[in-house]
Amino acid sequence: PSLVERMHREVAVLQRLAHPVIVPVLDAGESPYGPWFAMPRVDGVPLDRLLEVLAQPRDAESPEALAKAFEGASGITPDPDRGVFRLPFAAAIAAIGSSLAAALACAHDAGVLHRDVKPSNVILTPEGEVRLIDFGLARDEERTRMTHSGAPLGSLAYMPPEQREGSSEVAARSDLYALGATLHELLIGMPPRSSRASDSRRGSRPDPALAPGGLDTVVEAGLRPRPEHRYASAAALREDLRRFIAGARPRPPHIPWSHRLRQGLRRHPVATVLAGLALGGLIVFATERVTRDDPPRFDETRAHDVARRLADIEGDILRGQTSWRSHAGILRAAL
Repeated sequence: PSLVERMHREVAVLQRLAHPVIVPVLDAGESPYGPWFAMPRVDGVPLDRLLEVLAQPRDAESPEALAKAFEGASGITPDPDRGVFRLPFAAAIAAIGSSLAAALACAHDAGVLHRDVKPSNVILTPEGEVRLIDFGLARDEERTRMTHSGAPLGSLAYMPPEQREGSSEVAARSDLYALGATLHELLIGMPPRSSRASDSRRGSRPDPALAPGGLDTVVEAGLRPRPEHRYASAAALREDLRRFIAGARPRPPHIPWSHRLRQGLRRHPVATVLAGLALGGLIVFATERVTRDDPPRFDETRAHDVARRLADIEGDILRGQTSWRSHAGILRAAL
């Protein structure tokens, strides 16, 4: 769309939305020089500028990292006792994500997709609050999903596979991928690797040291290549981020075992069969220990340890980070 068309679209969208994170339109009209609209002035720093000065490596527990980066990017000293600045770094990033998810939930409930969530479209204020801007690429869910040329709209680094590949399935969960990509970059300093909808069942997971307490699993769930494997809604993603901030373990959506098995057999048939045999052996081992009269007690600690190692091996193999041969000893021991 042209710049004028985008302006008209943004005005129409924002006039339908009312949320404290979404910067509203105050007035709009036409002049001899073209259309115009007025919005409140927002003092703050776009997150892409913040990323330029954030220290590397990130310190997930630092209560000062975000405030220092904000001051370095803006020259303004933020209030360390307000908003996200009062939280340790990882929790502050989760709080930013929670605010953005709330804004997206409001938009999605109104039938509006943002389609261009990225750091440069998010402003952090000196009070530690978040503002989401630029609804110029937004659309109603029932409208066309492509430009007239067939090229997808948005920013490639934050665009979900289905949007990048020109699928007709661009929907609310596509915005959640872009939000996950934004959180990924805030946490580790770079956007996630690109993927296709037909790629691995997993999304990009940040280093748990930089996204502790299960925050890495929240980001990974938002970045899953297949939309149906991501969070069901922005509200569900927000709930999990708030759970993390409160100190509880997040509960990201599970991927069906049937899909995991199909992907494993397609990509790594030998490794998947071996892992299945090892798991079957573990089940037999557990059953025997439970039913045997001498000793009558199931060795729960060892079974849990073997199951955990098998799950780790399976994930590494399916992500292509290792091969089954390098873990042959552990697989034999499990059997």
